[in-house]
Amino acid sequence: MAPPKRQYGAGRARTKRVQPLPRTGLGEAPKHVNFPRGEFETVDPVWLLKAAGITLATAALLAYVSLCVYIYVGAWRNLLRPVAAIAQTPAEPYTPVRFDAAETGRPRLSGWWIPAATSGASSFTVLFLHGGDGSLGSTVPELDQLHQAGVNIFAVDYRGYGQSEGPHPTEKRMLEDSSAALDYLVHTRHLTPATVLPLGNGLGAVFAAELVKNHAELPAVVIDNPWPNAAEHVIHDPRYRLLPISLLLEDRFDLEDALKDLDKPKLLITGGPGAVGSRHPIPSIKADSYSNIPRLNAYFGTIAEPKMIVTLTRARARPKSVDAAPPVLGEDVARLAPSLESFLEQYLHKPKAKAPVAQPGTVHAGAPAR
Repeated sequence: MAPPKRQYGAGRARTKRVQPLPRTGLGEAPKHVNFPRGEFETVDPVWLLKAAGITLATAALLAYVSLCVYIYVGAWRNLLRPVAAIAQTPAEPYTPVRFDAAETGRPRLSGWWIPAATSGASSFTVLFLHGGDGSLGSTVPELDQLHQAGVNIFAVDYRGYGQSEGPHPTEKRMLEDSSAALDYLVHTRHLTPATVLPLGNGLGAVFAAELVKNHAELPAVVIDNPWPNAAEHVIHDPRYRLLPISLLLEDRFDLEDALKDLDKPKLLITGGPGAVGSRHPIPSIKADSYSNIPRLNAYFGTIAEPKMIVTLTRARARPKSVDAAPPVLGEDVARLAPSLESFLEQYLHKPKAKAPVAQPGTVHAGAPAR
């Protein structure tokens, strides 16, 4: 019997051989492939408009929020304009001071100690706190005139101003620096607090009032050409009418709150050297401070007694011609020092400074030589 023939491939699954698709040009479909025919889905134009509107509204909202964050971070620039340069120094002898050691152990605040011209008239020390613009170099005219009152002067720069180190100024930091200046006078120079007279110019009036409010041993306060409602100038600025600026402005510089229920004597000054040089980007603040004298006097009328209100006049202009006569000091130069002296005599019982007695052979300024 013949053996069965061997079948090759037995037990293997039979697969159908698929013919390869014919090669065609790049991007061309095989000619024998038939695509299904059908209608393409159309998009409703109303839906497109809604999607575009939502996208634009989201972008506008993000831009508005970003603008608010930007204004909030830089809101301090609306009221504070620090200057690092010291363009002018006092004509009187003075001593540069570094104080208030930071965490590094290095003093970060700078100031000027200007002693009284005569030792017999130095029973009081004026702690001078300047406003939000400039630096100590901007206050030299007023410091020179205060010095004529026969008092010691300690003028300081806040952090971010002049040669003082530290971050940008804020209301909180400026108040801390003012307290540090008072601590320096009491604990380093060993002055009696009852002989320290805080004087605040512009926004610095808030810190002078806060010091007297928080330290009962301080005898009085001097308020020089303040901004009673500084934040209101920014809130009502037309450039911010579309922004919630009242929520974004953290610093308020509320002088009314600082002076509320303050029963210490107050010397309230309008005009004079402290009112000159107002250069601010906000229109309501940029105006010449002399135009604000009636408003300030009306505000001073609402402050509780005891108080003394002094209005100083504008200083005479300096001649433009080089060959012209030397400039004549204005009335405010002659009235600022006597006003402070009168305030000290009336409210703090400071004795009048005695005129120096001429020694044989001595010639006083303004006296004819013999």
